[in-house]
This record gives sequence, structure tokens and C-alpha cells, in this order.
Amino acid sequence: MGENVYSRFERSVASNMNLRLYNISFNKGDKQYLYDTDNKKYLDCFSGATTAILGYNNREIINAYVETCGKLHHTCSVYTPTEEVVDLAEKLITIVPSSNKKNKVIFGLSGSDAIECAIKAARKFTKRKSVFCFNKAYHGSCGLSISATRWDSLREGLILDDNFHSFPYPIEEKDTHTIIESLKKYSNNDLPSAVIIESIQGDGGMYPADENFLKDLSQFCNENNIVLIFDEIQSGMGRTGKWWGFEHAEIIPDIVVVGKAVSGGYGVLSAAIGRAEILDSLGKGQHVFTYSASPHACAVCSTVINIIERNNHISKNDQLGLSFSRKLKSIKSPIIKDVRGKGLMIGVEIDPIKNINAGLVGLRCAEKGVYFGYYGQHNEVLRIHPPFIIDENDIDFACHVLDETLKEIYENRIPSETFDKFSKYCVGLGE
Repeated sequence: MGENVYSRFERSVASNMNLRLYNISFNKGDKQYLYDTDNKKYLDCFSGATTAILGYNNREIINAYVETCGKLHHTCSVYTPTEEVVDLAEKLITIVPSSNKKNKVIFGLSGSDAIECAIKAARKFTKRKSVFCFNKAYHGSCGLSISATRWDSLREGLILDDNFHSFPYPIEEKDTHTIIESLKKYSNNDLPSAVIIESIQGDGGMYPADENFLKDLSQFCNENNIVLIFDEIQSGMGRTGKWWGFEHAEIIPDIVVVGKAVSGGYGVLSAAIGRAEILDSLGKGQHVFTYSASPHACAVCSTVINIIERNNHISKNDQLGLSFSRKLKSIKSPIIKDVRGKGLMIGVEIDPIKNINAGLVGLRCAEKGVYFGYYGQHNEVLRIHPPFIIDENDIDFACHVLDETLKEIYENRIPSETFDKFSKYCVGLGE
């Protein structure tokens, strides 16, 4: 399955891009289901790396894309903006909280370059270089975004900006005071331009930040004229049961960075949304791209927002997430170390017994028809980020397959050919 595609891929595409999860090559999707090149059906619990939030083959979104392309597919929006660009900017401003009702938007192409934008704007606005970030963070792969990323394997051998300073991520409430004090102490000698944080640390292992810490962090930044940047590239667009993960802590950042799900996977677009005076500190042309805010991508994103609002997906995600997490926690297996997350952003940490990781669990589940992702610095966390259109029957099926798979692993009943595939095909982002 997929071997021909992968053999061709390896011959023609650099190894940097070979992060494949399994030996699967998809060629079709419909609603919450994916189909591989052998027409095998999978329940999607990965959403194309937390992107295809409304599933596949959504005719309303496709029609918005096609109709806009048929009318005008490109103008280079920084020179000649279209109505679609303005419509989307206005929509994003209405769904991102602002302390002064004066947010603006800078559009990009990927989460990485939107992080880049936020950091550049913060530095220029404050006229300071230093940036505070957090251990195990993943913010992207551009110059400033990978400097904020805290994975040794991803940074190895690269010449990066050395003005980024990393602190422990605030997982447990008992540690939050110590972390805040460390931030304050370091700031006495080197006041940062910005603090950048994920409200829920995604690729680093699915850790929600302690909400009291986020409140203290917001206060610390406000008191010291430090730009508070929230990376909502994975946790945004309603996945956690609110539009943005930071809203659970009832705070308002200076800049919110979005990507991935903002277009539901149908368009290439990202954005930094935040205080007008900060984003306007960038001069003309200091963060622009020829393809950013293309008319069809903006039309798609506006349609995605409309569908989320009309179908009340945010409230539904809260309830579906509670049900999914409860059913996952009811699985009795010594292989499960933890279940954590918010809404439909869930991680199941696999205890590395018998030299396995989440890749083997995910592979065996895929063989049974459920497509999970996995991440963490050692590929130890099963990534459960399904499209918003799943239902309780889908949740029951996914949990049944996972339960069955964990029993097989614990009882040494996994087929040898599955282990062979695991060794050969399961790469992932972690070490």
C-alpha cells in the first residue's frame, strides 16, 4: 500500500520532507473519511495535521473556491486588494478578542511565516531583541519561528538567532510561580520584546498550559510593555471548545497567530491578528508575499468561519471533546500513560514499554480503519485531532479500535508484518 508512491517520493524529494507516519498514501476523502490508493476506508482522527477541520469534499467550500477562481484567481493582494481580502480581515477581527477594539491583520502563507511576522513586529514596536519562549515548543521552520522552536533535533546544525531564551512550559500549577519568577528575574537584565507561547503545546506532546500561569503571564507582559504572542495554529478555530485556546484563561494577547485550520485545508493562508499599533510598526513591504491573501484562499476562509458559526461547531466540539476524552480514559491499559487536552485536541501518551511508541499504536489502528497521528519529541503521544463533523458513533469506533490495539500490543499479539512496517515506514517528527 503506497509503496510505489513512496519509492518515487524518496527518489525525487529531499529527505527533509520525509516525515511519513505510516505506509499509507491517500487519494480521496469524503466527510470524515479518507481512502487510500487501494480504496481502503479510514475514519480520520488527524485532520491532515490539524487542518481539515470540516472534513473532505465539502461542496460549499469547494464552490466558494471555484467561483472565486473563475472570477479572479490572483491580483497580488498587497498591490491590489480584493473584496474577499477585506471581508476575511473583518471576520478575523470580530472573532479575535481585543483590549481596545483596534486589531488589524497581516496575512501570510503558513503558520511559520505568521510567527515570523509577529516576532518581527514585536521587535520593531518595542525596539528590543530578546524573545522568551518555552521548552518543547514548536513554532515552525522559518528563521525566527525555528529559533523559537525548542527541539534539539530540528535545530541541529542550523545557524539560528541567539536572542531567544527558553523556560519550562507551565504544565502543572505547582510549577507556575517558579516559572513566572524566572521570567521576571531574567527580564531584570534583558527585557524581552515578546513572549511567545502555545495555549496547548501541540507537537511538544499535547500539554495544556496552566490557566493561572497564563493569567500571571498576561499581567507580567502588560506591566512591562512586552508583546504577548499566542500561537493558535493548532489550537485555534474552535477546536478546543472556544475560538482560541487562550480564551479558556480569560485573557487577551497582543497578537494571535493562526494558520492550518483557518482555511479548513482548502486554501493556503495564515495570519497574525493583533493590536494595530504593533502590526503597523512594520514598514511597507517588510512582511509581504506574492501569494498571501489570494482572493480564493480568503473566500474559502470566510466560508469556513461562516460554517463554524452557523453549525455551532465550537459548542459541539466542547461536548464531543468531553465525550471522547471520557471514553479514552475509560480504556484500561497499562500502555496508556496519560490522556490530556481540551475539546477535540486530545493526546494519548503511550508508556514506552517493550520499546514501542505511539507510531506502532497508530499503525495498527490504521490497519483496522482509524487514522490517528502521533507526535512528541520521542513520538510518544497519539494525536487525536479529528474533523469537527465526527459523531458519537465515530468516537465509539475509534475508542474500540484503540482499546483492541492496546490489548494486542500488551499481549504480544501484533502481527510480525506490522512490526516490519513500523520499523520501515513510521518516521514521524520526533526522534
